[in-house]
Amino acid sequence: MKTPLSKLIDKRYKLLVIQKKDFSKLFSELVHDVFKDKIDSIEFSGTGYNLKMLNFQLFDIVFIFSSDFNEAEVNEILQNLKQFPIEIIEVKLENDRQLLCNLLPFLLYANSKTQSDLINLMEEVEFRLKIKASAYHKGLLSIQNTFLVVNKIAIHKPEGIEFISFSGIECVQAWEKYSFLFLKDGSKHITEKSIKELYSMLCDHHFIKSHKSHLVHLPSIKTIKKTNIIIMETGRQVPLARRRRSELIRQMTKKQLIL
Repeated sequence: MKTPLSKLIDKRYKLLVIQKKDFSKLFSELVHDVFKDKIDSIEFSGTGYNLKMLNFQLFDIVFIFSSDFNEAEVNEILQNLKQFPIEIIEVKLENDRQLLCNLLPFLLYANSKTQSDLINLMEEVEFRLKIKASAYHKGLLSIQNTFLVVNKIAIHKPEGIEFISFSGIECVQAWEKYSFLFLKDGSKHITEKSIKELYSMLCDHHFIKSHKSHLVHLPSIKTIKKTNIIIMETGRQVPLARRRRSELIRQMTKKQLIL
């Protein structure tokens, strides 16, 4: 009998990963990102590993990358594992999103005890997926960054890369070491670039720092409140540092955005 995952909530886990291809680094990063302090250890079977030499009783969870093996090999592995009281999760790795979807049964029990916990967990999983760029995507980004005239930001998403025009951005908000882009169409995107990097890209396109954590597109400003709040054209409220108020108005006058 396998130990129900619900019984494993209040402990740290010893994980075994059975694979042929070397996904060790990717798997470790994703698992540690999401599980945080829930992991005691992760052991990888490695290419050509003799499963009969493993002591399966040492592990709580076994992940099998079944797409690495043919059907007969998978059946043999499952047969060997059946006699042990461990949880088996079969993973067919096509991309990062599918990997974490396969991990969800573990995630639900290991990290969530209430509906609120589950919602928070799913938001974090989605966030981790958005910021983890593949080598292919990073290659495309590096090519885009060599363009002589840069007027777009490349945003990595699970389905590919989206290029966002500077002119479509209303404001930017720093969040930890990442940044949120708020667009004029009301949508929101996350980028790995820091607010400092974005400012160096956007300062020549009518963007200014309104606050240490925010950039605003000057032509998109609708109102500057006495309470040091900026109201953008979409109605979004952005903080304005008191010491930046005069500079913001000066820049708007200089760029002939106000009379």
